[in-house]
Amino acid sequence: MDISGVERFDTSAKGRGMKAIKKFRPGNTLLKCDPFAYVIHDEMAANVCQYSLNLALARSAGDEAPVFSKCGSCKIARYESREAQKSDWKDHKDECKATVRVAPKKFNNETRLVAKMLSKMKRLGEKKAPEEALISVKEMESHIEDRDAEARVSIDENCMNFGDYYGYENIPDDNDATLNHLFGLLECNGFSITDSRGITMVGVGVYPSISLLNHSMDPNCVAISIGKAVHLRALKNIEIGEELCINYCEELTSVSEITDYCKNSYYFDYKLENESEECQKWISDQNDKLIGAQSYCVEPTEKQIKYITKYSTDMLKRIGKGSHKENNHQRYTLQACGALMQQENLLSDTSILKIRMLRYAADGMLAQHQYTDALPYAQRILSAYQTMLPKHSATLAMYNLKVGTIHWHLQEIEQAIKTLADAAHGLEITHGPDHNMYKDCTTMIQQCQQESCLDKFAQAKIRAARAQMGQNIAIDINEALKDQENV
Repeated sequence: MDISGVERFDTSAKGRGMKAIKKFRPGNTLLKCDPFAYVIHDEMAANVCQYSLNLALARSAGDEAPVFSKCGSCKIARYESREAQKSDWKDHKDECKATVRVAPKKFNNETRLVAKMLSKMKRLGEKKAPEEALISVKEMESHIEDRDAEARVSIDENCMNFGDYYGYENIPDDNDATLNHLFGLLECNGFSITDSRGITMVGVGVYPSISLLNHSMDPNCVAISIGKAVHLRALKNIEIGEELCINYCEELTSVSEITDYCKNSYYFDYKLENESEECQKWISDQNDKLIGAQSYCVEPTEKQIKYITKYSTDMLKRIGKGSHKENNHQRYTLQACGALMQQENLLSDTSILKIRMLRYAADGMLAQHQYTDALPYAQRILSAYQTMLPKHSATLAMYNLKVGTIHWHLQEIEQAIKTLADAAHGLEITHGPDHNMYKDCTTMIQQCQQESCLDKFAQAKIRAARAQMGQNIAIDINEALKDQENV
């Protein structure tokens, strides 16, 4: 854990916060921290090492994926080696006992994570873990007192059932005060963690240091998960004494949505006046675009705008909770395309309702490997992102990578190289040169540069090989061109 460049402080308007004690430039790492505790999602358990967070992936196309060993007792946790299992035992021991005791019944991620936190707190006694250097788990905000009865339902239910999992003899004797605090802080401060490549979401963890970061719609840093570690990276020039802020939600979110989200999920009132004057103007301009305001030769009526807003909101909910959740790619592609026809002359491409619908359409086509059809939708999304998002934006960088990959699949090599180069520049700032997403991007650029030197026959062979090998897998050019060499 490296906290040498930051420190905790009390802000004037937002309570506790974190500030820089060194100067940082875009792309610098301000903080690296490990979780106090974490759990792997049930659906990922069979394919990820619980200690290293390496996925059970084949090393190259055609190879078989490795099979990780099961824990001999619980049969749930998987490990890539005996060393990994031994290293994880102190954290897995109590979890293993609880899992065996309740089998075959399973408990939710929140219960499992609180149990691991409680076990670690008992092991530590009065000592603090290295992960608590800036703030302890006991000091973290749970906002229990800010919640009404409806908001308390899930916490009360988890507390009531916790003894079934952890053992009633092991529960703290404080009338559930500790359990309420741990379940409460988890709802506000649970942080999704990725596999060791930093790409696939595999679990959730609690990072005390990250909980100190306050929210801004114009953040100066971003928190990126790479396996168990979270790296805090600078998006702007940061001076000594400057408060460090991240965006708590998606980068493109209207002021009304972010206000509701902060209130309902983090229990504080987001106030636009807490931002700088320059930021307030930028947010106001962006908000106008997000809600779809634009000029037409014939201005839409208030009735038309009201209709399309309700229709789009309802369709997004229907797709998200229905066909998209069920991975019915063909159905949600058709639903999104139909909705876009309704939106076309009423909402601009910078409207968040239209951007979300465009994403469903593009993603559905890509899932079906319909790259030619997906490209126009993806390009419209990218254009909206370029208009709306700051230069150093993780969302913009990752979408450049997606569009560059589509161009690569379509053998539009020159355009692929240009778009991937934009992605690499952005990812170097937001994710860092050691992140696998950045490495994959630069590898793909090299692949494109190699392919650009091939003749049309060779390019056709590459295209055929790519279609057989699937999506996002690097092609071995020499292997793909064997037939040509033997002619």
